[in-house]
Amino acid sequence: MAINKIEIAKISTLEENQPTHALIKNTDLVMSAKQLHNYFDATNNLIRVIARSCGYDDISKFNHNDLSTFDRDMHK
Repeated sequence: MAINKIEIAKISTLEENQPTHALIKNTDLVMSAKQLHNYFDATNNLIRVIARSCGYDDISKFNHNDLSTFDRDMHK
């Protein structure tokens, strides 16, 4: 997985004289990147399911007529 390569690269670029909090900061960055990846992956999968339920075989076939809302202000 590419994220593991990023983690290794971040850790390996630490200088010997850098404080240990730099390592923790890089680990937080990797964890945040994994969470963001999971969010986008889940969102993409949900959009595909919605596209299939609308009768499309690809999300690129969505158009403005497929949009709807229950919020009157958003509709305007």
